[in-house]
Amino acid sequence: MRAAREWSLGAVLAETAVDPFTHLLVVRPEISPSMGRDLERRLLGHRLAGCTSLIVVVAGRDRISGALISALRRAQRKIGSRNGRLSVTAETSESRRVLECAGFDVIDIDGDMPLPERLRRLDAQLAGGPPRSVTEISR
Repeated sequence: MRAAREWSLGAVLAETAVDPFTHLLVVRPEISPSMGRDLERRLLGHRLAGCTSLIVVVAGRDRISGALISALRRAQRKIGSRNGRLSVTAETSESRRVLECAGFDVIDIDGDMPLPERLRRLDAQLAGGPPRSVTEISR
């Protein structure tokens, strides 16, 4: 059973469950420190609810804020200490390189196709089935 996508006006633009133990979240690249704390709590809440693998996609082509990197690093430590895994990816190769330098487990997805198509392929790869419809989750 797949959960319905959830939309938010905070740091998280979209969220979907790949399977009962894997959630994919699309986040804004520029967030404030308070949005970062909310994001960190949200990610940790998923782990405490039984989700063992979280995938964060940084949407957009803007620079990645320090608040986002800090929030993801704190969440990665807390999720890792609870036997979970936080993986990240970004829309551009430059942003993925920034995330790699910050010490994240970066998933490389093809940068030549539009983000919704890349997310469908990533979702299918993680779920082990055919791609499902992920509609315009990035602006």
